Amino acid sequence: MLRSVPMIWVGLSAAPALASAVLPIGGAFGNEAGCRLYMTGDRSAEELAVLTPHTFMTHDQGCTFRQVARIETRHLAVEASCARLGEKGEARAIGIQGSGAEGYVVTSADGRWGPLLPCPGTEHLFEPPGIPV
Repeated sequence: MLRSVPMIWVGLSAAPALASAVLPIGGAFGNEAGCRLYMTGDRSAEELAVLTPHTFMTHDQGCTFRQVARIETRHLAVEASCARLGEKGEARAIGIQGSGAEGYVVTSADGRWGPLLPCPGTEHLFEPPGIPV
């Protein structure tokens, strides 16, 4: 019994940090190849880009959001950990502009992607109480 108490405490203490890294976008957004990656795992297309509430991915780079630094109308500033395939992650600032209806444009030191449009079939995946199965 004593062993489970610390694990519960760790889980609860980590929750606020994780919540600050979730974008308020409510679905997956991508170009055609990015949505195909999201739905099937096919990462073969070099032009792919996909944005979720927790991540941004291109053909050769993946970013995990660490903190939403600023939220303004139609603009989010995000601190992320990004890594190219086979490399160690590094801190990166990412800008996200747009809206769910019009799509989002993602910018970083590595480039600009978008507009990334809603991926069909993902519109309600991130709504509470959780991901439908």
